[in-house]
Amino acid sequence: MTGPDDIDGSLPEVGQRAKLGRIVERFPHFWISAGAVGTITVSTDDLIALKMDEKISGAEEWDNEIWWTADLAALSIGSVPRRIAAAFRADAEILSGFDGTVAIDGTAGGGPI
Repeated sequence: MTGPDDIDGSLPEVGQRAKLGRIVERFPHFWISAGAVGTITVSTDDLIALKMDEKISGAEEWDNEIWWTADLAALSIGSVPRRIAAAFRADAEILSGFDGTVAIDGTAGGGPI
């Protein structure tokens, strides 16, 4: 049986690049194929957002981002932030480094490498 200590509940860092390891769907709005790549734009206890490099039809309302939130974190163990991070890591893998850009607000990240 999986316990809270078996899940990587660490939050990714803003600016890190990530690749989807499986199809991710946000029914009924959109889905995106495994292998798609993006940049982490938000990483908090309440939300992880991955801005995708390729345009996702149907994701315009979310600024072409995929979000992981408490209501989408299906795992029932651990704290809410730990569940959000674990749900993200079940769908995506962190690629090495940052994309090297700086957003208008001064934070790292924001686009393809």
